[in-house]
Amino acid sequence: MKPIKMDATARTPAVAFDFAANRFALSGESYPEDVREFFDPLLDPFRTHLEETSGADIRFEVRLTYFNSASSRILLEFIDGLDDAAKRGNSVEIVWT
Repeated sequence: MKPIKMDATARTPAVAFDFAANRFALSGESYPEDVREFFDPLLDPFRTHLEETSGADIRFEVRLTYFNSASSRILLEFIDGLDDAAKRGNSVEIVWT
C-alpha cells in the first residue's frame, strides 16, 4: 500500500502513514468540519492493512494538541483496529504525547 502523507491544516492533523514500515502518526489539531470525510479515507486502508498483517511491529503515534469529541471517537476506531491486530499476534505500540 502506498504511504499516506498529509500536511496539517488549521482544523486537521498531519498524517504520516507508512504501511511498509508499519508506522502511523497523527499530529497537530483535529476538529475537521466533517470528521468522516477526513478520516474514512485513512481508516479504510489502515484497517485493511492491519487485517492483512501478522507478526509485525506496529507503532501508532498520536501527537494531538487538541481534538474534539468526534475526533476522539475516530481515534477509538484506530485503537480498536490496533487491539485486533495485537490479538492476531502483532506487537503494537501506541505512543501518545
